[in-house]
Amino acid sequence: MMSITLPWPPAQLSPNFRTRRTSWVASVRKTYRAKVAEAIWMRGVRPTDGLSLREIIFHPPNDKWDDDNGRSAFKAGRDALAEVLGVDDNSFNKIPQPWRAPVKDGAVVVMLDAP
Repeated sequence: MMSITLPWPPAQLSPNFRTRRTSWVASVRKTYRAKVAEAIWMRGVRPTDGLSLREIIFHPPNDKWDDDNGRSAFKAGRDALAEVLGVDDNSFNKIPQPWRAPVKDGAVVVMLDAP
């Protein structure tokens, strides 16, 4: 089993964030997706490794985040994870996604299993 700690998604990716500049939010989403992909690549994960996602654990940065907004904000990170693993993110639908206690700056911990 491998554990990878990813950065918490920016508040701008929360469905509750209000802005009329969709192009600006798209830029934030693209930047976060690249940051998540890089963190996973830096751990040596490649699509050909055959790793499977076991669990996504959410540690919000504070009590202001609720579980549905945190999971929604992580959509770009989920897309990056699927891309690096070489799978369709639809396969993540039945993966446990527990919500845990807040940690400084927040974190999303991804647990991967080897074949």
